[in-house]
Amino acid sequence: EYARALFWEALLAFRIFVTHGFDAVHLCNPPDMLFLITLPYKLLGRKVMFDHHDLSPELFLAKFGKKNVIYRIMVLLEKLTFRTADRTIATNESYRRIALTRGGKKPDQVTVVRSGPSSERMRITEPVPALKKGRRIMVGYVGVIGRQEGLHFLVEACAVIVKEWQRSDLHFMVVGSGPALSSIRRTAVQKGVADFFTFTGRVPDDELVAALNTADICVNTDEYNEMNDKSTMNKIMEYMSLKKPIVQFDLTEGRVSAGDASLYARPNDARDLAKKIIELADDQEKRRRMGLIGYERVHTFLSWRYQEEHLIDAYRKLFAGNGGGETQFFEELFRQWKPVRHTRDGLYDRYARLLEEGGDNIRCYPMHRQFAELLRPGAEKILDCACGAGELAIWLALNGKRVSAFDVSERAVRIARESAALSGVAERIDFRIMDVRRLDYPSNHFDLLTGLDSLHHLIKFPSGIRELARVLKPGGRAVFSEPLAWDPVINLLRKINVRRKNHVYEHFLTRKDMRLLERIFGEVRTAEHVVLSAYTRFIAKTHAVSRLTPLQRSICVWLRKVDTTLLRFFPGLRKRASMAYLE
Repeated sequence: EYARALFWEALLAFRIFVTHGFDAVHLCNPPDMLFLITLPYKLLGRKVMFDHHDLSPELFLAKFGKKNVIYRIMVLLEKLTFRTADRTIATNESYRRIALTRGGKKPDQVTVVRSGPSSERMRITEPVPALKKGRRIMVGYVGVIGRQEGLHFLVEACAVIVKEWQRSDLHFMVVGSGPALSSIRRTAVQKGVADFFTFTGRVPDDELVAALNTADICVNTDEYNEMNDKSTMNKIMEYMSLKKPIVQFDLTEGRVSAGDASLYARPNDARDLAKKIIELADDQEKRRRMGLIGYERVHTFLSWRYQEEHLIDAYRKLFAGNGGGETQFFEELFRQWKPVRHTRDGLYDRYARLLEEGGDNIRCYPMHRQFAELLRPGAEKILDCACGAGELAIWLALNGKRVSAFDVSERAVRIARESAALSGVAERIDFRIMDVRRLDYPSNHFDLLTGLDSLHHLIKFPSGIRELARVLKPGGRAVFSEPLAWDPVINLLRKINVRRKNHVYEHFLTRKDMRLLERIFGEVRTAEHVVLSAYTRFIAKTHAVSRLTPLQRSICVWLRKVDTTLLRFFPGLRKRASMAYLE
C-alpha cells in the first residue's frame, strides 16, 4: 500500500512541477517516508515544510506495545523527515518538544499551529429527542474506533453505571467506525449493556452534528499512552464548539485543550470515568457552565482564525531571505516601484502589452480601447480587485468614477495611494490592504468588479472567487483582462523565457478555471484578442513601450493589426489566444 501510494504521489508531484511549478512542498505525515518524494525538489532549491500530524513511533507502540526493529526504523524515518524539512509545523507544545529533541530542529524552525473546528461544519442546532431512546441523559462520542481510542473503557463504565449503580436513565451514542468497532459491540453484548448503546458507524456530517447537539455530555475515552498523552484530539474542540461538557482521562494535551470545560478521570480507570459521567448527569447547572467555558475557549485562542496567522507566519519565515514565494516576490517587486502621476490620456506603462497604433499614440494596457469600452456603462460602485500599484483604479477615478480597490500587499497599496494623490484623485479612491478570501465589504454591494492581470492570481483561492461573487450585486458585471493557458506553444515559451524563469507561481487561466468561474458567477463571456501579438513579449523581452526599439515597436503594432484581422475572419483561432477579456 505504501509503495503504491509513494509511486503515485511522486508521479503527481512531478506532473505538477512540470505543468505549474511550485516553491515549496507542504509535507504531512503519516507515513514518515514521504520525505523521499521531496528530495529531488530539495536539490532544485525548493523549500520543504513538514506538518507534523502524528507521532508514528508512539502510534506503533500504542498498537503493538514493543520497541522492535520496526519501531527503530520508524524513529529513523521520522528523524530523516525532520532533517529534510526547512521548517516544521507542530500541532501543540508536546509535538514541538519532539521536533526540538528527537527531530533536532532549532527553536526558530518550529511553529505551533493548533487545529480548530470548522464553524460551518460544527454548528449548534436543535436536539433530536428520539436519539435518546426515551432516556433522560445522552452521552456522546465521535471519532475513530480503534484499540488506542479506548471505547472498551466506555462500555465498562456503562456496565458499572447500569449493573452496579442501577441507573437506567443514560443512553450512549457512539458515532464513528474503525477496526475495533465489531469488538466493542461484542463487549457491550457480553457486559449486558447493548440496549444502552447506539453504534451508528460512519454517518454523514448532518447526522453526526445532530447526534452531538442532542448529547448532554460528550466523552473522550482515549487510553493513556505516549501518543495519546502528547496528541491534540480534534473531537475535544468539536465538543466545545457545540457547548458540550466533556469527560475524559487526564492526558496532558487533553487538559491543555479543554481546560475547565472537562472533568478528568484517572487514566485508564473505567470506574472513575463512570463516576465523572454521573457527576455531570446529575448537575445540569454544571453542564451548562462547563459548556459555556468550552465554547468561549474554542472561539478565542483555539479558534482557527487565531491560528491561521501562525501558519502564514511559518511560511513567511520559510521564504524569508531567499526571494522565493509569490508573496515574497511581489513584496520585492513593489519595493522597486515608485509613485507615479497619471493622466486621463496615458498611464504608467509598466504593464503595457497591448498596442493600438504606432507612434506617439501607443497606449498602455489599461487604456486598450476594447477593455475601456467594457468599463464605460454606468456603474456607480466599482471594485478594483488586486489593484497592485493602482493604475486601473486611478484611470477610472480620472474618468469621474468613485472606486474601491484592494490588494494583499501593503507596499502596493501605499504606492497606489501616493500615486492617486499625485494624480489628484485620492479622495475618489478607497484603497485597502485586504485578502481576497476575507473581503471587508457588504454583500451585494458593487455594480462592477474589475481587474488587470489579477484574476489568474486569485483563481488559486476558490473561496476568494466566491467572496468576489458575494460582494457583486445581482445583475452586476465583472470585467477582467487576463492571460490564458490555452496555447501549448505560448505556454512552452513562457516557461523557457529568461524573464519568467523564476515565476514558478505563475498560473495562467485554464479551461478548468473557466468552468470554476462559470459555476460561481453563472455565466462567463470571453473576448480573446491576442494570438500572434503574444510573441512580441519574447521578441522585446519587456512590457514597457518606452523601452522598445523603433523596429520592435513596428513589429508589435503590425502583429496587433494582423490579430484583429485574423480573429475577425477565423474565429477558430480564439482557441490559440493568450489573452482575453472576461465578462
